Amino acid sequence: MAYKIDVYENKKIASLFYVSCKNHTENRVAEHAGLELLFNVSTPFSYRLRGHEEDIKPGQVFIYNGREQHIEILTKDSFTYNSIIISETYLNQFLLPFGFVFNSLEFDNFHLLLNPNIKTYLNYLSILSQLNVNEHSFIFELIICALSIELLESQRNNKKQWIQKAKYLGKFLSPQQKVKKLIIDNTDNQFSLDALSRETAISKYHLVKIFKDSEGNSPIEFRNLVKIDLAKLLLRTSKKKIIDVAMDLGFVNLTTFNHLFKKLVGSSPREYRQAG
Repeated sequence: MAYKIDVYENKKIASLFYVSCKNHTENRVAEHAGLELLFNVSTPFSYRLRGHEEDIKPGQVFIYNGREQHIEILTKDSFTYNSIIISETYLNQFLLPFGFVFNSLEFDNFHLLLNPNIKTYLNYLSILSQLNVNEHSFIFELIICALSIELLESQRNNKKQWIQKAKYLGKFLSPQQKVKKLIIDNTDNQFSLDALSRETAISKYHLVKIFKDSEGNSPIEFRNLVKIDLAKLLLRTSKKKIIDVAMDLGFVNLTTFNHLFKKLVGSSPREYRQAG
């Protein structure tokens, strides 16, 4: 009988859980500060939420409003799942410009409406939950940033009209947040500084300054860090050929990829894979 939880916690950003249960049955009451997503379930099991009992099946995702109590009904012999809890403090950076905070935000449906971007982010988080996340904290924070934005933009909630209006007026995200999401959503694209400048409607000189002041790197340096960190994930968790990893991440040839990887990681892609 076992109920095991592996957790990576960054209190300022999010906590990532991998839960495995074997020969264990109980009803567990759960309530968390922050916005929780339950995903990647290995087999269907039940939850009691908002007065109803609901099954969550493989491929589905549940979303819980902050501190919303729910009951896990554990009756299966064994199963696994992932959970990500994004902190209230982190989410408030997106909401405070509208004059409200996370505690006043409510999502209408506890069944998350999945789109390709959300599926990609959750797939990355599932991979990360099987690794030492401390070695990938850079890409973890970027995924949480993009996921937070996507949830606010795509899911029905009681603040949606303010968010849509701000997005229409170009005031929803800071230039830095726009750049981050553009990069993680287009990892097969080698964004130039000119392209990022056009997408954010800011001169490239000003964009470099404000991005470097807040992130410590220029947008292009940041783009390269993202690509190499994703390459590290793929090299450790997939059987893809190294050239295929490079092509998937938008590199025009293997030589360029190998050179940048060794510069940033200190070893070649092949050496890095073999060391894992």
